Amino acid sequence: MNKLFKLLSLSGLLLSTEAVLAMSDHELAQAMNQDIAKYMSVVKAPKLLFHWVDASDINPKGEYNKRYEATAAHYTDYVTKQGRRIYNNRRSGDSDIEGPGLYMASDPLVSRSYGGQRSYGLIVGVLRVGAKVLTGSGMNLSIAPQIKNEISKRGCVAYSYESILDTFDKTCAKVKKLLVGKDASFANGRIYSWGSNHVSGCSQRIVDRDINFPASMSSYRDPETFVVYNSELFSKVYGFTHQSLGDGDSFSQEVLSYLKGLELSSGKELLPDLQMENPSIAAKSSGQVKKFSLQHILGCVE
Repeated sequence: MNKLFKLLSLSGLLLSTEAVLAMSDHELAQAMNQDIAKYMSVVKAPKLLFHWVDASDINPKGEYNKRYEATAAHYTDYVTKQGRRIYNNRRSGDSDIEGPGLYMASDPLVSRSYGGQRSYGLIVGVLRVGAKVLTGSGMNLSIAPQIKNEISKRGCVAYSYESILDTFDKTCAKVKKLLVGKDASFANGRIYSWGSNHVSGCSQRIVDRDINFPASMSSYRDPETFVVYNSELFSKVYGFTHQSLGDGDSFSQEVLSYLKGLELSSGKELLPDLQMENPSIAAKSSGQVKKFSLQHILGCVE
């Protein structure tokens, strides 16, 4: 009799659990991915993103002063590793305003202000046409009611997809992992407004020339800063340190020449003295800086 009672109780518990959780983890992940797709923007042009850190962060351990080609594989590995921060559980005091990931600016001067004036490790990514990024500015990333109810049943109070991705709550972090998926497959990154529309060589920036925003985003400040989730956001990744001379391919030399010319025209430090004084790195003129910006800076118009 006791065994029968236990079996009936267990059966009732399983039934009540199934009633509460109408979706499996796989079904919830699929539903969230289909729902959040309407908030995705798509890259239309291969523009540049910049991320300054210390050279010791992007070179192999113990090889701070070793010069590598700008196309060396470990620079892409750095992007992949930092992008996987999206899976991290956030702790109190975490100041990342758009959640964890690798923050990259579309303006080298703005990016330099993030990285500090004496850090000479630089990652430059060429945006991949067709890459998808979650739009974080000018949109309420609301969750469909049925999905929101399912998330609530799991003990996570989520007001929007942003609140899931930016959560500090351990229960909601489990839901976030379902949303993000393996290798952050739900999106290549996130785009939001933080920097400035003023870039050397650009009269203004009209970002929707280079990014296809969702039709439902009716009003927004042109978003220009990215949180990178995986290296699939880029078609090419370059790395530079204080020792770099533009080895790798012709475009890596172009980038260094642009940065050198931009420092001379703006008066703001970008490169170390070692590179500024090296005649093998030819500084672009102000006219050439403008031309480079028009061609490679997100949303730049003459």
